[in-house]
Amino acid sequence: MKRITCIILLLIGLLFVGVKYHELQEKYHNQEATITKLKKEKSEKTVVISETPTDSNREKGDKTKEILESFVDAYVNFHSIDDRNQSLMDFVTEGCQKENALDIEIHADFDSKGTIESSYQSVSDPDDFIVLGREESRGASHEFLMNVHFINDKIDSYNYKYMRQN
Repeated sequence: MKRITCIILLLIGLLFVGVKYHELQEKYHNQEATITKLKKEKSEKTVVISETPTDSNREKGDKTKEILESFVDAYVNFHSIDDRNQSLMDFVTEGCQKENALDIEIHADFDSKGTIESSYQSVSDPDDFIVLGREESRGASHEFLMNVHFINDKIDSYNYKYMRQN
């Protein structure tokens, strides 16, 4: 009786091992097929590392940076908000004028002086810039961050934020 029980248990064990071996082998083949597919897709893709700037791209970039610096300079150096808003009108699109209420008179007269410390162009969107600088107005000095987005050599949107050092 003991022999029969041992033989039955041994057969059940072998059956169990056989099923598990088959499952593992199937899983291995599926993973191997996936790896082969990924290698094939990877070899089909190409990556552009850098693009040689042409003279027209360089000139456009220089013109955009010039516009950016003039815009930010006008934004942080003014004698009244109305004067500042009027000087910004040439740099921005009509949509930006309305969005930022540049065409509405404010009647806020105070001086502001500021400087640009650095500016950065987005790698993913060449029409998007970040400008860092310092502004002094009403007896206080603030560092600022300005995000500017261009469309056709005009500023389509901008955000101006004060920064605080912790």
